Amino acid sequence: MDKFFDVTGANFAQIVNDSPGPVIIVCYAPEEGGVSDTVRRKFEAQVSSVPGVVLGRLDVEQQQELATNLQLAEIPTVFAIHDKKVVNKISGNLNDTEIEGFIANCAHLARLASGEAQVQQAAQFLTEGRVTEALELYGAVLRNGAEHSVVVRASALAGMGMCAVSLNDLEGAKGIATALRADYKLQLEEPVVKQALTAIDMALAAQECGDEAELRKALAADAADHDTRQKLAILLLSQGDAKGAMNEALEIMRRDRKWNDDGGRKLLLQFFDSLGSQHPDVVEARKRLSVLLFI
Repeated sequence: MDKFFDVTGANFAQIVNDSPGPVIIVCYAPEEGGVSDTVRRKFEAQVSSVPGVVLGRLDVEQQQELATNLQLAEIPTVFAIHDKKVVNKISGNLNDTEIEGFIANCAHLARLASGEAQVQQAAQFLTEGRVTEALELYGAVLRNGAEHSVVVRASALAGMGMCAVSLNDLEGAKGIATALRADYKLQLEEPVVKQALTAIDMALAAQECGDEAELRKALAADAADHDTRQKLAILLLSQGDAKGAMNEALEIMRRDRKWNDDGGRKLLLQFFDSLGSQHPDVVEARKRLSVLLFI
């Protein structure tokens, strides 16, 4: 869709139904120098530099039937249309502040409409435990995959993998990990993708770790049994005890840096990857890791 276009009765339905982002429609009378024509020009000047927002010009004299159907009580009238519905409407001799505010709201909608913004919002939902809402957003990005970059598509699929882990759907998570590794080879080091793959791998590994009580009993008998401590750490992570999991990994480091070729540190770094750098327990564990590295 062009940045600027003329709205007619023939294309109005397509504009409403097919636009991926917000559309501003300025209903005006073409009288040169008149109020409505001045408002139209001001909107055009500002929208020209706003990504994701397009502007349609509706000449009410040329499109009288459409103007009547829109029940225009005043000229100029300006609509914002998004997701197939009118989300904002203003009319009259609009000042610059009103125009700027109207366009700013549309610009915000445009950012939300972008795949990157949707992925970020879905990740926030997942962090808040709103898994169903996260899945809906990730799914929406993937359904419109052709509109988004390969990184956004990979991130959305990775997000769905994280949701599957959260729902304990490990078979679904395993399938998503396989798809990521097969279809997004160049995106495997993207932070979100790496986080999802590590989280899925950790969740699958936890299935083989055994019973927590038995693991703790074995460690009580032999605190230097680092294989058992590693299993306990992985199991704790799968149970949502990130702090406990990282404590066990740090304990392996403290006791024996040579075990499994610095396996405690490697395990801890995997936990960091699976949780994300902003996780509060990761931030704290990084501080403790720094201390251990300099002892």
